[in-house]
Amino acid sequence: MNKKEIEKILNFDDYYEDEKLDIDSLDDILLIEDELIPKDRIDKLKKLLTPLTIKNEELIFLDWFALDSAIILTSWGEDEGLEYLKKIVFYGLKNIPNYSPHHLYGYNQSYEYIINAILNYNARMSDRGYKKEALNRTSSSLIKLIYRAKEEDISLLIFKYKLYDEDYYIVFQAPLEKTLKYLKKKKEKTFLDEYNIKDIKKALTRPNILEELKKEKR
Repeated sequence: MNKKEIEKILNFDDYYEDEKLDIDSLDDILLIEDELIPKDRIDKLKKLLTPLTIKNEELIFLDWFALDSAIILTSWGEDEGLEYLKKIVFYGLKNIPNYSPHHLYGYNQSYEYIINAILNYNARMSDRGYKKEALNRTSSSLIKLIYRAKEEDISLLIFKYKLYDEDYYIVFQAPLEKTLKYLKKKKEKTFLDEYNIKDIKKALTRPNILEELKKEKR
């Protein structure tokens, strides 16, 4: 498959142009209703999940088309996409060049896209009636990412918006608190360390964050 063919698979311009779908961004594509998922692309996306290059138990090469495909598939509730992301989480991205730099700070946001995709998977599976099963399948990877924030640039902001859910609060409270405790003791903190401490600490003391957000919008 050449580059143009791959880009065509990953291109959703037709969805953006369809007034009936109300699609404005990639996030809308990732969260699209089950019945609107383009089933004909699923197998094609799976073919883009090229094997990871591992050396000495570390990931040393990642095809960005494969990562994009895994993020889409995972968000659509496809297990093959999820398993691919779980492998990336296991080996880590510290040896991988910058994939998607933050528009202001320049750090690699790939971990955040992976977190979002896994949480999208959980949300979709919850809608399908498999909330607890999905959380059980994904919690170890999400916890590993929380702990990676001790040493790598990872924004944990998304968890702030998940902690209103009792199941999420029970699973992620301890890892988040341990990570914050570690970050507070670091002598040299990055802007993301400070960012995580401020936002997650606030969320942990306000588990019903959804109600608070509703009040803020009034």
